[in-house]
Amino acid sequence: MRAIEPTKEQLEQFISLDQDQPIVMLNLLKFKDQATYPEGSDHAACTGLEAYMLYSAVAMPSIEKVGGKILWSSVPEMKMITGSDENWDMTAIVRYPSRKAFLEMTTALPEYQAALVHREAGLAYQELIQCAEGFSGL
Repeated sequence: MRAIEPTKEQLEQFISLDQDQPIVMLNLLKFKDQATYPEGSDHAACTGLEAYMLYSAVAMPSIEKVGGKILWSSVPEMKMITGSDENWDMTAIVRYPSRKAFLEMTTALPEYQAALVHREAGLAYQELIQCAEGFSGL
């Protein structure tokens, strides 16, 4: 199922885990061709990528405000190994000092909340994969 928000069950599972553990989020993003703002919005017509960049202009300082850091972001050039026909438009890896910090950013920062309109207008769907920080030890 394609989505841009976690399900209730996914959010409950995230909240049930150790809130002080540092985490890394792998973001796989697919943009709409044209952004879709709510009816009556005064936002100018733009592409999904342009709308997402308006969101990113607020999200990046918000990440830093809660102690997080963008470790890497790029546009995929090609697939080396895959079983999927998905073609992501952008990828990013973001480190947060804790799950609590991620939740603070997404729920308690008013400037971040205000920018979500651009995220929702620009994203067709995404995968957000929460990983433990560091090496897996395999």
